[in-house]
Amino acid sequence: MMRLTTRRVLAAAGVWLAALAVAAPLTLSAQVADSGQAKEQAKDTVQASAPQPTASTTVPRYLADHAGALRLNAKQLDRVRKVAEHLDSANAPLHAQFQQVTGGRPLRGMDPAQRRSLAPQLQPITQQIRSNNEAALDSVDAILTAPQQQRLQSVLQEYRRRMQARRARQGQP
Repeated sequence: MMRLTTRRVLAAAGVWLAALAVAAPLTLSAQVADSGQAKEQAKDTVQASAPQPTASTTVPRYLADHAGALRLNAKQLDRVRKVAEHLDSANAPLHAQFQQVTGGRPLRGMDPAQRRSLAPQLQPITQQIRSNNEAALDSVDAILTAPQQQRLQSVLQEYRRRMQARRARQGQP
């Protein structure tokens, strides 16, 4: 029972990865392709567009809130909490800027032309969010032991595999 719960909870930690790296670009790609654009334009739009930042759980925040998932000791937990707090504070103004640019509307609710027009403004914001998240993951990796790192990676890979399977069942690319 505990292993199943741990797997589900760790899988939820990868939500931000899917949200930033997979979900929105694939959705945008499909919508651009549906609008009759050429494949080169679809690639440019996907690369220039940005996913909607969400209040989803980041890996450091998840680990700080669920120390038992990877059996973190007290020292590791304290360090992971500091990383999570730093990430939250670094991304908060970026999320506010994103909301200001989009007017609080989700990207998925906009038509492709609106997304393309906002992409140049959103791209630097999302690149900074990604950079912050990658730096936080590097910090977390430095805190975790090798077996903990392997466990986290395997759980994130399993999460990505399940998300790909879900998209395939729903007919998304």
